[in-house]
Amino acid sequence: MNNTEYSSAISPSREASRWLDDRKNVDKIYWGIVGICAVLMVIEPFYHKHAYLGFEDSFGFYGWFGFLASIGLFLIARQLSILLSRPEDFYNEVTGEAEEES
Repeated sequence: MNNTEYSSAISPSREASRWLDDRKNVDKIYWGIVGICAVLMVIEPFYHKHAYLGFEDSFGFYGWFGFLASIGLFLIARQLSILLSRPEDFYNEVTGEAEEES
């Protein structure tokens, strides 16, 4: 074959740089989200919430509840990954047995 053959995989040196590859842009997004959250926490006392339960009216309840819920989901997902994961050579064992039988 000649040297002009193309591969489906692009080498990292020839790949175009993406917007999120630059650390400065990731930092801009991070600090933007932090700023939006801070503004929402500052304006929270100035609007009326229609809470069904008494503790929902506490300052920052929805923010803390969302934060703790995401941590809980993360911990549950970690335990599920341990429970549902397969060994690294799971598929190699199956193909190895088929090759031996042939």
